[in-house]
Amino acid sequence: GGAVRPARQHERLQAGHQRGQSSRSALKEVLRGPAGAAQSQRWSTMKVLFTELVEVTRTNSVQKLLVSLAEAKALGAGQWPEFFKAQERLQLLQSLEKELKSAVDFVSIAAIEELLKRCEALGVKYVPDTFARTKTADETKAEVEAEFGPVISSVERRLDQLRSLRAE
Repeated sequence: GGAVRPARQHERLQAGHQRGQSSRSALKEVLRGPAGAAQSQRWSTMKVLFTELVEVTRTNSVQKLLVSLAEAKALGAGQWPEFFKAQERLQLLQSLEKELKSAVDFVSIAAIEELLKRCEALGVKYVPDTFARTKTADETKAEVEAEFGPVISSVERRLDQLRSLRAE
């Protein structure tokens, strides 16, 4: 015995299947277009970009959104609907972050509670019950707490201070 060497590609093809080979070649040319491999590489790049834009619209990371939007714009995807959705998400998170930073000086308990509820609804405030059902709960928690955790903690401390003042 011994191991049998697998047949090489040119050894596997039977002579007489020329028609099938030429049909496949013609189909590949049509699919590739005039640019050939470069066109197929461009398509795979755009496919990855599309997927990234769709994913990033669900993120809570301002940094990830900024990077993805800059990349998309550089690759010519600035007019895609997914680009606009990611841009809207970025603007929403940035305005929320600004509002959270100013909430540290709020004197209204109701206003702070309303803001924290909005944070929960947008997935920016980590709530164990909300994320427990997802497979990526730990990753989501880390992402949420990395960018919004410190400012939300400050706002929650302010809320606790106001409540204790009211109780006195």
